[in-house]
Amino acid sequence: IKNIRLKQKELIRNKIAVLSHTNWEVSGSRAEGRKHTTRLIRVALRAFNGECDSIISKVTWKNWSKMDERIDRSFDAINKMLEPMNMEISYEYRDLKMKELSATHEYREKKQEEKEEIRSIRAEDREEKKVLMEAERARKKAEKEQKLYEEAIAKAREELGLLSEDELEEKNKQIAQLEEKLQNALTEKERAVSQAQLTKRGHVYVISNTGSFGEGVYKIGLTRRLEPERFMMTNGK
Repeated sequence: IKNIRLKQKELIRNKIAVLSHTNWEVSGSRAEGRKHTTRLIRVALRAFNGECDSIISKVTWKNWSKMDERIDRSFDAINKMLEPMNMEISYEYRDLKMKELSATHEYREKKQEEKEEIRSIRAEDREEKKVLMEAERARKKAEKEQKLYEEAIAKAREELGLLSEDELEEKNKQIAQLEEKLQNALTEKERAVSQAQLTKRGHVYVISNTGSFGEGVYKIGLTRRLEPERFMMTNGK
């Protein structure tokens, strides 16, 4: 953008930004004619530059082609006013304004991409922290259950020698059930620890949310939650 603006100044300095095809005289004086021409050039440049600056300041990724057309219309309108004086803004100068528009548009797109990337990284960090907290809660819950089942099994085994044959069979069934629950708790604990260690893994999802995204727009993302279905219910369908 800076280089393009330097080229514009160079055209103005070399007097080829606005072209005058007639050497005018005012009251028979060529010097006065040149002064008059210089004033018109300044007015034309001020008008064109002002309109272009306003147009370029409003360019976004959505309206670039419309802004391009507006610069062209401004160029044509000012040149029509200069036509009786046999003067015109040069196409070379107009093209530099078009290039400035394109460069500004590209710059703002890059800035938007940068913002999106930063937002994405922050969202990823938040998601990772949630995963770690969720995994830690699951680990603590599993450890608590593990302790309870281990104590229950130990107590049940102590009681085995005091039971009759019929009671013994029932108690063995109870111990088997407790051992199964203990195994489930150990599996859940192992899963929680693994999830905390592998925070870059998760579930890919595709959701729609008309209220947030609009009709026919879908979001593809990644969640590392232990229960992705709960995440879906709070974010879309």
